[in-house]
Amino acid sequence: MTRLVHHNSPSIRWLRSVLVAAVTASTLLIALPTPAGASRLSGFGAPLSTWQSMYRADTGNCNASNCYGPVVPHSSARYEFTYVTTARGRVDGFDEALAHGTPLLRAQLEIAQLFPADVQMGSLQIVHHDAFGNSCAFYDLQSKTILSIFGKRGLGSADGTVGVELATVLPSGATTYNPDDLDLALIVPTYVGSDSYC
Repeated sequence: MTRLVHHNSPSIRWLRSVLVAAVTASTLLIALPTPAGASRLSGFGAPLSTWQSMYRADTGNCNASNCYGPVVPHSSARYEFTYVTTARGRVDGFDEALAHGTPLLRAQLEIAQLFPADVQMGSLQIVHHDAFGNSCAFYDLQSKTILSIFGKRGLGSADGTVGVELATVLPSGATTYNPDDLDLALIVPTYVGSDSYC
C-alpha cells in the first residue's frame, strides 16, 4: 500500500526549506568574488592590461610619464590618472586628479573604490608645514587581497600598506591642505606618515 504525503506535511516543509537554502547558498557563492579577489580588480593591484582596458591612455597631450582616463577639469593634473607605476605586471601606484574643490570624504571614497572591498583605512595625519613649507594630509590603506597579490616583499612595507597623500597644488607648485578643497591624490606602494614630505 502506497502512502501519500500531503504537501503541507512537516517532511515536505522541511525538504522545501532545505532546497530553498541550498539554492540561496549556491546563488550567493556564484555572486561572491574569487577568494583572493584578484580577478575582479580594475584599480590598484589590477593587471596593467586590465587597467589599460578600463582607462584610455593619452599619448598625444600627456605631459607626465603616462596619462590615463579623461581630462579632469579644474584640477592641477590634466588627466584622471598620471604617473602610473607597476610591479609584477600590476598597478602599484598612481596620481589621481580630483576636481578642484573635492571634499575630503568624497576623495577618500573615490580612492577606496579603486581598491578591493576588504580595504581598511588608517588615521588621517595632517602635515601643516614640511621642510619645504608645503602642507598635505596622509593616510594609509591596507588590504589582505592586495597583500596576497604582491606578497610581503612586493610593496614597500612588509604588511602591504599603501600610502595616500591628499593636497591641492598651487600655481607655484607648492601644496596646501584644506579638507574642503582638494585636487590631487598620490597613491604610493609604501607606508606614509607625519614625518613624510608633501
